[in-house]
Amino acid sequence: MTLDDLASDLPNGFHDAEVRKLTFDIAHRVARIDLDVWIGRIEAPPELGRETYRPAALDIHGVAYLVIEAPDPTYPYAKAGPISVDLCEPVDSGRLPPAQAGEFAARFFVNDWNSFISVSARDAALRWTGEPYEAGPRRVDECVPPDKPMQRTGR
Repeated sequence: MTLDDLASDLPNGFHDAEVRKLTFDIAHRVARIDLDVWIGRIEAPPELGRETYRPAALDIHGVAYLVIEAPDPTYPYAKAGPISVDLCEPVDSGRLPPAQAGEFAARFFVNDWNSFISVSARDAALRWTGEPYEAGPRRVDECVPPDKPMQRTGR
């Protein structure tokens, strides 16, 4: 299964997912991302489940590469806490190899850093690790300086 396949089964894909931890077992080529997935409904009022999240583990197997781009230095990248990400289309920049047969390529836009996490792998799986919870709305100015436009591309 690809990250796009997994995203299509989620109410909001990986939009505004909150990454808490990322580990990479190099010897076994497995990355694990502990994240909170937004499962609320955008059309719901804030008091009725709009900001519902659920903890999950995203396991990515057969990793060919995992690249964490440097954050934009004008962003508060060193602030402690989870990072907000959105799954977007991979871009052929010429700096990363294309996915090989039987692999997929994907990337996450890191809202808090104005940069990307790119991955190419064989398979991905998501499993819930906790119950849904209600989060408060995240203010845009928590991660984006008002004078710095985001370079978001993709979804």
